[in-house]
Amino acid sequence: MKAESKKKFKLGKVRKNKRLDRLYEEYKRVRGQQYRMDGVFKELVAKRAGMTQTEMSCLGYLAEKGQTTPGELAKITGLTTGAITGLITRLEKKGCVTYVRDTKDKRKVIVKSVPKKIALVLLYYKPLSDKYYRLLSTFDEKHIEFLTYKSKCIVKMLQEEIERLSNDGHDKDHK
Repeated sequence: MKAESKKKFKLGKVRKNKRLDRLYEEYKRVRGQQYRMDGVFKELVAKRAGMTQTEMSCLGYLAEKGQTTPGELAKITGLTTGAITGLITRLEKKGCVTYVRDTKDKRKVIVKSVPKKIALVLLYYKPLSDKYYRLLSTFDEKHIEFLTYKSKCIVKMLQEEIERLSNDGHDKDHK
């Protein structure tokens, strides 16, 4: 047993993997660049469409869902219900959404997308989307599984951090 535990101790020493370290550092750098460029791209598209990034985010969500409630839009954007009401009003004036009272619960409002208007706004994304899906078509099943797993993990982490920051009400960590 003693000889075995000595072996484990010796094998347990961590060796530096310089190549892995370099790859990790490069990945962090490129990922940071990607996030910054993503923000610039979204800002440019929003400006071209005559909207804010938050309005574009709501339209993207509505493009996926077709319809939702103001409360759900407030939740996904982090806005208050009062602010989301203003946002919905602006989007309605732009012809991108309509809203109606729920037939079952008259207190509830249902926000619906106007597909033709959303399609016009989403045209700004089409060239990038086409390039992205061409790139994805070069990946095999394992790559796609990994990318899906990675994205699910990132979504979960972001949800947890959004929840934490939303529940704090203020930044306790940076007093």
